Amino acid sequence: MTMAVELVERILHGDDDGRAANHLVTELRGGVSVQVLRPLLFSQDDAVVAIGTWVASELGDLAAPLGAELEDLLRHPNREVRFFAVEAVARFSPAAIPVLVDDPDPAVRWKAMTALAAMPQEPSSMDPAAIIAALASPAAHTRRLAAVAAVRLAPHDPGPLRAAAEATDPEIREFAEGAATRPG
Repeated sequence: MTMAVELVERILHGDDDGRAANHLVTELRGGVSVQVLRPLLFSQDDAVVAIGTWVASELGDLAAPLGAELEDLLRHPNREVRFFAVEAVARFSPAAIPVLVDDPDPAVRWKAMTALAAMPQEPSSMDPAAIIAALASPAAHTRRLAAVAAVRLAPHDPGPLRAAAEATDPEIREFAEGAATRPG
């Protein structure tokens, strides 16, 4: 039995204080196949699935071979699983993320918005006036995506981000304020 398989077994049996998961990340970054995570991702124990998803989220592009499984976890009933799945999926399947800006859990929404805001986009394809108008939309989904667009456009035109920071929707305002204070 390989070290990675032993670590997975320990996690499956609840014999992990966090060190096994961290060690598993190291093993996978060292070249062990990410397929070893499958038993964690398909466990009936939400805590185990969350650990497996967290491990995948730490692997960046190395987790891509589990893309379909990780995308499915974006719809998992457990908020921690969805939270970690956003980060795991954002790098290789960003089109799957926008639906989570409407997640019932605010932490998952924030994670989805942050992941979308970090994705590159050509600024010339973004209309600052349309973004500012969308920030006042009656639809929460539209306001959230507008806030994401405002963050993405901010290095080229800070106007929409300033408008988002003054929005009446507290979620939009807090997201914009947080983005304005984050480096990079």
